[in-house]
This record gives sequence, C-alpha cells and structure tokens, in this order.
Amino acid sequence: MLKRFIPKHSTFWILMSGSCISSLYFIYSLKDGMKWLWSEYRRYLLGYFLSVGVMSFGICYKHGPLTNERSINLLTWTLQLIAFVFIYFGITIPQVAYAIIAAILFSKVLWYPLRALYWMGSPFRAVF
Repeated sequence: MLKRFIPKHSTFWILMSGSCISSLYFIYSLKDGMKWLWSEYRRYLLGYFLSVGVMSFGICYKHGPLTNERSINLLTWTLQLIAFVFIYFGITIPQVAYAIIAAILFSKVLWYPLRALYWMGSPFRAVF
C-alpha cells in the first residue's frame, strides 16, 4: 500500500526490507513467551484451535464463501473492530494504543483526500 505514496522504487524496497527485519526481530523476541505459553497451556491452545477450526470449517462448508458485497463489508468492519479492541486491551500504555489505532484509521482514510487532490489537479495539468 505504501508503494503508491513513495515516489522512487528503491526507497520502497529499503523501507520494505527494514520492516521485514523489524518483524523478524519481533517474532524472535516473542519466541520465549510462546514456548512458555505452549508448555503451560498446551491443552487449552489445542482445544481452542481445534474448536475454532471445526466451527469455521462447518460454517464455510454449509454456507460457502461470501459473495454478497454487504456481507463482505460487514465481515471486514467486524474484524477491524475486533482488531482495534485487541490492540487497545493488548497494550498497557493507552496513549500508544490510541496512536496505533489512529494511525491505522488514518492510513485507511488517507486515500480519499489524495484522490480528491489528484482529481482537482488533473485539469491544471492539461493546461500546462
């Protein structure tokens, strides 16, 4: 998504490699926590994944994939709302959670003003 806003391709790949490296570091730092979680709560994790997997398979098998645009939008907004709740309750500093949620919302809404500016600027480009 950011590739549209960055003018040079080389800058995009530098930013992308930096984000990949930071993601790998984040995963590596969580590795010990996951080992503890797996060793202490193995039965609960297996039960959760098994029950959610069976329910998801059953619902998808019965109803099939979503084809209605309204259903897809409803599912998208519901998943985003759940993600915002997880972000809010998953971070101990509320200001950081607010900043992350605002950044996510702003990145989704940023495309509309940029498209409006492009639309307003297109007649001027035709003149020059």
